[in-house]
Amino acid sequence: MTKTKILVLLILLTFQIDAQVTSIYSRYGIGNLEYSGSARSIGLGGLGITLEDKDFINSVNPAGWSNISLTRVEFASSYFGVVASDNSNSNYYSAMDFNGFSIAIPVSNPNGVSVVLGLHPYSKVNYKANSITAGTGADDFNSSFTGEGGLSKLFIGSSYRFPFGLSVGAELDYYFGNLIYKNEISFPNSTNSSALFEKSFKTKGLGGTFGLISPNLNEYFNFQGISSIKLGVTYSLTAMFSTDSVYFATTSFTKDTTANGITETEIPSRFGIGLAIKVNKYSSINVDYSRQSWSEYRFGNTVGDNLQDVNKFGLGFEYRVNPDGIDFGDLVIWRLGFSYENTPFKFNGNSINQLTFTGGVSLPMGRENTIDLGILYAKRGMKDLGLVDENIIGFNLSLSFGELWFLRQER
Repeated sequence: MTKTKILVLLILLTFQIDAQVTSIYSRYGIGNLEYSGSARSIGLGGLGITLEDKDFINSVNPAGWSNISLTRVEFASSYFGVVASDNSNSNYYSAMDFNGFSIAIPVSNPNGVSVVLGLHPYSKVNYKANSITAGTGADDFNSSFTGEGGLSKLFIGSSYRFPFGLSVGAELDYYFGNLIYKNEISFPNSTNSSALFEKSFKTKGLGGTFGLISPNLNEYFNFQGISSIKLGVTYSLTAMFSTDSVYFATTSFTKDTTANGITETEIPSRFGIGLAIKVNKYSSINVDYSRQSWSEYRFGNTVGDNLQDVNKFGLGFEYRVNPDGIDFGDLVIWRLGFSYENTPFKFNGNSINQLTFTGGVSLPMGRENTIDLGILYAKRGMKDLGLVDENIIGFNLSLSFGELWFLRQER
């Protein structure tokens, strides 16, 4: 595929497909957190902190870029279906989203220097809920609650590999987005006018992410039957955002707008650690852990009452059919994964936890280009205490293209 075709395709796919509803819990904080939209990461349990592959742009740890040997372009999309149930109702919702893109340019292969630019979602707000309040008949009213938007992360960074094998990376992160929350009240049995209340939060701010991936530690431990062991660490700084808040109230008689000005928002830092164990050239195991203290989230002087610290554990297994082969079947890569996390949400002291099972496959389009597919099933929440139980099925598609764009002319 030529450079022009790749760039045209990339531009076309950056337009997000209209989404339906994903999760009622995204009403709180800044919404559902996004770790990686890559189908490859999804297949390994959703993180991949220690992934350091020449054919993959790691969106979690910038140190993972040090092995990239060709200019790479990657982008991803996903489809999610959610069955949301409480003690009396059950509904199915779905969404299709664009999950971001990355461009990596190797500058010095011997030194592991690559420059990467990308845009990925950081959080998503997308929900809809209805309630009916019974009065004396004429006083009955319906309430509809909807939310949409989220935060995106635009980043640019670079990596470097020391002569003794330690890879490091850093990126500058620019966060931006708009969170919109609506509440519409209607009176079906009377002539009372309906009302719409809307809150809009336009947010932007800077942050940074740093990472490292160790050299092969098995050179020191010499475990039999293991070809390499690598440790990865990533850390995203606490980010201070400025948020422009606007409130709208609309009835059939009037429309009132109140601007609250700029409010400071504090997004807590995120820490991750991972272990990659390569058994041989065919099989590898990845173990990941990520933590983010959402109990420290601040919007002005307000603390999120329904937010808690997030701990996510991931386990993934990857199998390459024949890395040295040249046929289609030889270059296929299979993945299985599992993750468990307590999400940022809690209610009356009850944590909303999520259990996820994943799988995936990479299908070659030549030796340097792949179609990556990922699938997941997740269970989140509970029906007790008036909460919502969610069963989620997800499909992820990533395209990764590698091409030699720059050649140094010999003199």
